[in-house]
Amino acid sequence: MGKLEDKYVLEVWDSFLPDDMWEHLLEFNDIIPWQDRDGGFLYSDTTGYEFFNTYCVNRINERHEDNHKIHRSYRNGMTTHTEAANHYDMHNIADRTAIFYGHPEWDTEQWGGETTVGEPIHTWIKAVPNRLVLLSAKHNRHYGYAPQPTCDTLRITYVWKLITI
Repeated sequence: MGKLEDKYVLEVWDSFLPDDMWEHLLEFNDIIPWQDRDGGFLYSDTTGYEFFNTYCVNRINERHEDNHKIHRSYRNGMTTHTEAANHYDMHNIADRTAIFYGHPEWDTEQWGGETTVGEPIHTWIKAVPNRLVLLSAKHNRHYGYAPQPTCDTLRITYVWKLITI
């Protein structure tokens, strides 16, 4: 596990995936089927895909000082009427959560869809395509906002629950 002072980690990387990996990830937006979840969420389990479990986790490890292995991965889709919960990730195994914005385009000034991290002071993270947020989700409360009514596309996040090794 990471050092004690790292337990509140919050890191944000733009242009996280190189162009070839980014294009490959965007193909999954059309290939992997969605499931409806409570609150209007769309959901897909990506744990069985080598791209997410190996290549993306290796990329996270390249960018972050700790090494991680995968616990599970999935993606969420949010529409303008989706309700999310402000929450901690209370899993007992994984100690880091990576959130990746996987929509191909996003108007950050008009469409909303931000993620807030922290409490009582919030850090607002815009839903920029190809941006990755890495946090200690057991220690950082976080919330994903639905897109504004002016948005006509799906807010897509790919999520990795990671174990620091």
